[in-house]
Amino acid sequence: MKAEHKLSFDALCGGKLGLTPTAGAFLSESAEFCLFKNDHPGPVTLNITGDAETYGVLQWSRPTDEKSAERTYGNRKEAAEDGACAVAIVVVTQLEKFPAVAKSPIGTGMDYWMTGDDDAEIFLARLEVSGIFKGSSSQIGSKLKTKLEQTKASDDTKLPAYAAIVEFGSPEIRVSKRNVDGVS
Repeated sequence: MKAEHKLSFDALCGGKLGLTPTAGAFLSESAEFCLFKNDHPGPVTLNITGDAETYGVLQWSRPTDEKSAERTYGNRKEAAEDGACAVAIVVVTQLEKFPAVAKSPIGTGMDYWMTGDDDAEIFLARLEVSGIFKGSSSQIGSKLKTKLEQTKASDDTKLPAYAAIVEFGSPEIRVSKRNVDGVS
């Protein structure tokens, strides 16, 4: 039986998941725009697939100024990528019990480090994220495979890697964990 998870962007926007409140709010607003443009109600049921089959109820708000939101997030591909980061951070930190994230440098094959509570230098895992504004299950699967492969660039860390693909049309997040060979 599926368990319902209560999800919201509040902790991310409040600076409680490792990023600044401004960065968290930007990512969250990107996600909210994508949900809005896909005509989802707030709150919305978010299908969580991949390694776990469950769902969450995601609290979100429509843009207060739709015209400004259209001007800000006119590039839907970029909005989906940024919004996917918000959704993935909220879902993976909650479901996997990671206290926080830290942005990783370019070239590491990942977007974020999953970190210890108040110490951004204690790395627990890696997170690579991608977003799809509106797509199919096969697109999600293909992108997930690509992103898991991409995380191999930082396998020298020996840390597990999570890839999360957020598709805003359904909406769905597909998460898969990859352990480095020989490390559990």
